[in-house]
Amino acid sequence: MKPNYRATIQDVQNDFDNFYTSVYNKEFLYTVRDALKKYLDTFFVRSRTGDESIKDARLGGWIGFSLKTTANPEPVLNYKPKNAKVTLQIDVKTGQVTNEWTSITDLADYLNKSRTVTSLLVNRHEQIEIDNTWYSFKIKTQQD
Repeated sequence: MKPNYRATIQDVQNDFDNFYTSVYNKEFLYTVRDALKKYLDTFFVRSRTGDESIKDARLGGWIGFSLKTTANPEPVLNYKPKNAKVTLQIDVKTGQVTNEWTSITDLADYLNKSRTVTSLLVNRHEQIEIDNTWYSFKIKTQQD
């Protein structure tokens, strides 16, 4: 799941309609469509037209996923999460910055850990071993 990808409402409905009719051999009813919308609204951020935080003129959809049927996922134009924090990887022995990520999510993907665990590692300044070298992580500040 990528936070800067989105699927439009029409794409999701069309793909799910095709899936539903092929698997269940039933017509895609409005009750199923409403249940799908409620589910997606619960688990993903809804992109609406006129949202000032997203400078994307295309019609709404859900941010945070792309459809498997889409060959080239469609990124949200100029998407920058408000809460993204640049995270630094620091070699414990030398004190040098060895790597940098634009968000906790990117670091979590690199470490193959959940965002919650990764956030705790960063906030507690815990040290972890990667390839026989010990590293700590911290949020980049203006002084860094």
